[in-house]
Amino acid sequence: KAGCSLAESCPPEAFRQLKEQYPDHVVVTYINCSAEIKTLSDIVCTSSNAESIIRSIHADKPIIFAPDKNLGKYLIEKTGRKMLLWDGACIV
Repeated sequence: KAGCSLAESCPPEAFRQLKEQYPDHVVVTYINCSAEIKTLSDIVCTSSNAESIIRSIHADKPIIFAPDKNLGKYLIEKTGRKMLLWDGACIV
């Protein structure tokens, strides 16, 4: 019955609704998310390649980053890119 608080912080139906509100955004998700979230993603990244992935997206293309808001904030700081962050986190 073990779970992942990070994956659980991003329910697929709620995330789908967010994505529908921003159809012009590229959706980048951290690999520690559910399979359902991955299917809603354009790109799935790891912590080691997340920065290079964000930098590879054309500057005029807006980004949704999920589910880890902390990694997202770090990537904003490192890349200078503005991103719409999902409000998810790991409680551990």
